[in-house]
Amino acid sequence: MGAWGFGPFEDDYGLDFAGGLANDEPQRATEVLADTMRAVVAPDGFIDTRETAYALAAAALVAGRADESVDLGPNGNHYLEMLSFEADETLRDLARRVFERAFTPADNAWYALWAEGGETDKLRAAYARFMTAVDGPADA
Repeated sequence: MGAWGFGPFEDDYGLDFAGGLANDEPQRATEVLADTMRAVVAPDGFIDTRETAYALAAAALVAGRADESVDLGPNGNHYLEMLSFEADETLRDLARRVFERAFTPADNAWYALWAEGGETDKLRAAYARFMTAVDGPADA
């Protein structure tokens, strides 16, 4: 994974997911977002870096839709504008579960990569605004 920052749209996987969704399947946004997030929260076992980064990008898009004041950065904002979906309680719940799972070290290649570099505190700080957005009252 090529990463140049800590946020969900500051690595190759996050941008690949968001760009693919916005460009290839915008009419299926709700379904694709939900399926992508379920892939990370459903398994009890190992989750790989790519599927976690995809799910985090999906969860961040939901956060951006749930709270329009949340800045997704230029790439995330661009892709969010291209998508039509509501941040309903189902998507928000999945997003909450993705954030929880992503920051659980057990059987998690994505977290292990960041922990190796001693960057988990910066990583948590970068995701805090997204976590707060999906925990707030439903705007959708």
